[in-house]
Amino acid sequence: METIGPTDLFVWTIGAVSAVHNSGSPSADKLGEFFSVRSCIRNCQKPNRRFRTLAPRPGSLRDKRAAAYDSVIEALDSSRTRALTLDFTEWLHGGNYLSVSAAKDVRECSATEFAGEALDKARKKAKKHGQDLAGSDDEHRHEARKDAKKLRYAAEFFRSLFSENRDVRRYKRFVGAMDAWQDQIGALNDLATGPAVLDGHGLRSLPGADDLIVDADKAKLIRMAQDASDDALDAKRFWR
Repeated sequence: METIGPTDLFVWTIGAVSAVHNSGSPSADKLGEFFSVRSCIRNCQKPNRRFRTLAPRPGSLRDKRAAAYDSVIEALDSSRTRALTLDFTEWLHGGNYLSVSAAKDVRECSATEFAGEALDKARKKAKKHGQDLAGSDDEHRHEARKDAKKLRYAAEFFRSLFSENRDVRRYKRFVGAMDAWQDQIGALNDLATGPAVLDGHGLRSLPGADDLIVDADKAKLIRMAQDASDDALDAKRFWR
């Protein structure tokens, strides 16, 4: 298991669809367990990617990573997950959102209209947090990273609704630009969280550790992330 993208998408899908209307929907808060274990895995992956030069104890990192994956598997295979899936399916077929007046506009619009509005909203939020990375702090840039991920997931989730040749071409260019943005802003986030990750794995005292997290790299990473952000947000929307 090299990635937990499917788990991310599972969490995002339930949260996004439930957000259509909150009347009796399975709360995304119930997915906190998945958020915690996937964060553990990501923090075990970072030393393997970014801190691989500090290799005296690779076995320790592998063990922690394997334990984190075991936690994900246990969580996904638990009765809580099965119950949540059943609750969510029941809500989809008979939830209050099917009758309450507040959700009338959503019920009556087409799938493509809903998708377009959802993608526009996600893009607007990503643009808000991604337009001035140099003038933002680490916390703000972390929000931009999350917004980029949500926009990418939304694009993948709704892509099948836009199947015209022009839409497909635009989708490929859009996702390519989003890939580059996520890579760059992810590297920037790794830099910001590096000290805590190194400390958590007992690597901070090793020779060369500080060289991986010095602020001297930060300005360059911010410029690269900003360029990637601008390219992604300038890409033509495949849903319009």
